[in-house]
Amino acid sequence: MDSREQVEKAKQLINENNLKEAENILSAIDDKYAVFELARIKQIQGNDNEAEKKYKKVLELDPHYDKADLELARIYHRQRRTELAMKYYKKFTDKIKDNADVYKEIGRLYESLGDLESAVSSIGKASALYPDDIMTSFELGIAYREAGNDKESINVFKKLLSKDIIKNDKFLYNKALNEYEISMRKEVLESKPRAMIGMIMNKCNISCRICDIWREGKWQEPDRILKEIVELLPYMEDICWQGGEVFLMDGFNDMLSEGVKCKNLNQVIFTNGLLLNEKNLEIIAKGNVELVLSIDGARKESYEYIRRGASFEKLCKVLELIKEVRKSTGAKINTYYNPVICRTNYKEIDEMVEFAKKYEFTAITLNPIRGYPEENIFEPIDEKAFEYMRKIIPTAEAKSKEYGIRFNNWMPINCECNEINFKHSIIEEEYGSKADENEAAAKSASSEVCECGNEVNFVNPEQEKKKNNRMICYAPWQRLLLDNMGQVRPYAMCTKWVGSTEHFSLKELWNSRNMQLYRKKIANNDFHDLCQPECISGQIRHKLCRPVEDK
Repeated sequence: MDSREQVEKAKQLINENNLKEAENILSAIDDKYAVFELARIKQIQGNDNEAEKKYKKVLELDPHYDKADLELARIYHRQRRTELAMKYYKKFTDKIKDNADVYKEIGRLYESLGDLESAVSSIGKASALYPDDIMTSFELGIAYREAGNDKESINVFKKLLSKDIIKNDKFLYNKALNEYEISMRKEVLESKPRAMIGMIMNKCNISCRICDIWREGKWQEPDRILKEIVELLPYMEDICWQGGEVFLMDGFNDMLSEGVKCKNLNQVIFTNGLLLNEKNLEIIAKGNVELVLSIDGARKESYEYIRRGASFEKLCKVLELIKEVRKSTGAKINTYYNPVICRTNYKEIDEMVEFAKKYEFTAITLNPIRGYPEENIFEPIDEKAFEYMRKIIPTAEAKSKEYGIRFNNWMPINCECNEINFKHSIIEEEYGSKADENEAAAKSASSEVCECGNEVNFVNPEQEKKKNNRMICYAPWQRLLLDNMGQVRPYAMCTKWVGSTEHFSLKELWNSRNMQLYRKKIANNDFHDLCQPECISGQIRHKLCRPVEDK
């Protein structure tokens, strides 16, 4: 078998997710095709640093290998190294001028830089190449609106709504109608929600020291609301299931199965993992479902101390079962290791990375504890703990990258000020296959913002208001957040509730007076009593995820 045949065999193994065998074949070949596929393997494993080195080696072997230029551009785009991303995108488009997907990616990059006219221009090139492509039309309509040209945006979505392919697809029709209604700045919507965070119960099977949900432990969304959620699933792009522990709920597997039937829906489940079994993992393996596992320790002693009532042995058996299901089904089940760092476990961060490697986690996210004085090392600052973490976290991060595990570090340990605000990040941005490197999801991880501004460069809110009159947020047009005891608001950063599922249906809440008020005020740039400072400053803009895809 010659080298080209071996490379083709390795590519087939990569497609089958048999990465180790593919890597063994490719490592023995020293040509641009083999090195390119090795780089692809590193990307699949989430190790962009190694992928970058290998793509550069490809270009040393052949400076005109345009695919390597493109993949480098995508890596730098994900890493927000914008100048390098633009450099390599330009190298690619100088040679290949008919790739609509690439022009869309460049448009997104321009948008992230605030160059909205260039974003429209670039996405317009993609649309000109493929005028009948539905998803490109969606992007163009959104780009027009982001640039402040609501009229052109409205025209794009009106045209989409007239197409038979849209009319005959309930998901696409709802999406186009929703985007049209946003551009029209409508207050009463015909379209349905496209994303949801659903805390559907507060019952739990364990009683953690750093959580109080289990103390309530008696509430569950009424059946009529659960039925409504299921009826909305075919229209949605993202849903995040939260508890308590959702796998305690009778009927949750049936709800999960209904979501799996919806090809456009990404589901994320926050769980302690202890109730995962062959039955629910079989369902998960069939669809686009991801697991965020709350595991506060890498040692039996610390894990069981923090998570009272949990069994470390049971947890490890479940994690082995997930590995077996992946292997037997070929399913890509993304798992996210989500520890809360506190007094009991901060010395285990390095071990957590080894734990993540052993059980083949997709990513690990270090979250700082909030509240709970006995375990809190952040408020007030425990200098001894901070000194230790400053030394160990860079080592842990490097090791994680070596293992191909994405490492999200939300520890506020290098801040010079003593006052720290914690804000919710977007679950679609932190979790979710569509948003893996876009930094989705909401879908309730945390990141930090320093009062002194060391970590974040805030935008002047008055300047943001004047920026071509674009709205700071689309959440009230696109999302619902169902919180503990049935309280509802558009999203986690929104300050005012719109009502409760105890008294109203989701349909009623979606166009309630308070939700209309959110839409009216945001459309008129009069939102200061509804929105968090991070949103007002322009630091966060709540839109449905438009990711940089891993190609």
